[in-house]
Amino acid sequence: MAVLAYNDYQNRLLESNPEVYGTIYETPKSKRLSKILPDQHEILATNLYFEAQGEGVNGMIAVANVVRNRVKDPEFPSTYYEVITQPKQFSWYSPNKSLIIDDEKAWELAQKIAMQELQGELPDLVNGARFYANPRKVNIKRHQWVVTYQPLAEVGRHVYMDKPEVVKAKGLTPLPKSKLSKDVQRIINKPAPVKATMKTTQQPTTKPVKTKS
Repeated sequence: MAVLAYNDYQNRLLESNPEVYGTIYETPKSKRLSKILPDQHEILATNLYFEAQGEGVNGMIAVANVVRNRVKDPEFPSTYYEVITQPKQFSWYSPNKSLIIDDEKAWELAQKIAMQELQGELPDLVNGARFYANPRKVNIKRHQWVVTYQPLAEVGRHVYMDKPEVVKAKGLTPLPKSKLSKDVQRIINKPAPVKATMKTTQQPTTKPVKTKS
């Protein structure tokens, strides 16, 4: 399979589905992204590909579970497209980023799982989780939620989790941190570094000495 840039992939979809998207020649380049991405199957498959490539079937199913859980939750938008394209939610998505789809088998798997998700055929592997992270890669100092959220499942390289208050309110079954992979346990149980503070010693004050003239 030839290396396929994501922007080229969009263009091919435009050309192959003119009745839905119009033709590439009728669509200004600046508007192609907004025309192609609302397709629920394609955006979901693309999300699975870039978020869980290399994690096999269960890894992609778990990511699809999270998207579905957000779609069904009033705290998030109600469509797959809107959930996936929310700013700073999925690391791969950026309208200005050119990405590469170069793994044919992974892409075919992502498309298959996306269709199964849209048809309601997937099992829930994440116990209702709406968030996930790879603790081995994430900057814990910048993303403290990775440590404070309650783990619900671990699938592939990712830990699936949610806010403690949501876990309690929904009656979800937490995953004890002791059940996580040993390296993940070491990362999330590592105490946060204490900021060093410089101690200043107060200089004793001296009263002026009066001299006799």
